Amino acid sequence: MATNPEMLKILVCDQCGGDYQVAGEQLVCQSCGQMVPLQDGKPLFTAPPEQIVPTEKRDRAPDKGTVWRRENWRFLTEEIVRLPANSLVLDVGSGRGDFATLLADMRHVALEVYPYPETDLVCDLTQRNPLRPESVDAIVLANVLEHVYDGPALMAQLAQAMKPGAALLVAIPFLLKVHQAPVDYVRLTHFALERLGEENGLAVERIEGVYDAAALVTESLNNIRWWVLPQQSRLVRLMSRGLLALQTALLALMRPLLPGTHSANPHEESSPAPLGYHVVYRK
Repeated sequence: MATNPEMLKILVCDQCGGDYQVAGEQLVCQSCGQMVPLQDGKPLFTAPPEQIVPTEKRDRAPDKGTVWRRENWRFLTEEIVRLPANSLVLDVGSGRGDFATLLADMRHVALEVYPYPETDLVCDLTQRNPLRPESVDAIVLANVLEHVYDGPALMAQLAQAMKPGAALLVAIPFLLKVHQAPVDYVRLTHFALERLGEENGLAVERIEGVYDAAALVTESLNNIRWWVLPQQSRLVRLMSRGLLALQTALLALMRPLLPGTHSANPHEESSPAPLGYHVVYRK
């Protein structure tokens, strides 16, 4: 796999500040000679975490997946179309390219801590930062921040890489089950997200909570169905499944009476139970 040429524009030697060039199976700093190995064209600045369980590629689309995932598509679509046409976008924690379709027509670099086929650059930015200061026009950080143990350190590194006026687009779940264990660390309120921006010189241009009361109830019922009941006796499972079916039917009847999926400023929304948050930070 060829090295993404856009990536070289945002990399700088973290020892001397020199530029990298591709030389065989490695990147070489043209000033101090520091070498970074390449794997299928991807520079490996840090080793993949030992505890990580690689994720499988899933078919992602605006109308597929959970309510939360569909709302992520809406938010990112709205914000990405606002970016100037020649913007260079860094997709941090890009995974298996879940939102790559949205960036397909833009200059972009996919950064991960694991060398997935869809990844351009492998690096844990909380351990090492080869990003050139003020080199990117926008950053996507979608469903990543909760998996970073030192989130403030990551935010500081990203803020440094942003050009003046650049945007940082964040999607982070709140009321969601533990996932991608054991690398699921935090849930942040909108108060914490705003403070993270302030501490790194980033203004909060937009913040919204995503709300859907019925989706939260469905999540709880699924938790009972798939995780609680299998641990119970056969008799309890049989009785509970009937009650679960009744609850599911009642929820379907109630759903038209409840507010549907909607986003709102969390400071103005009466519900204290968002599925997650979307934030646009501006440098």
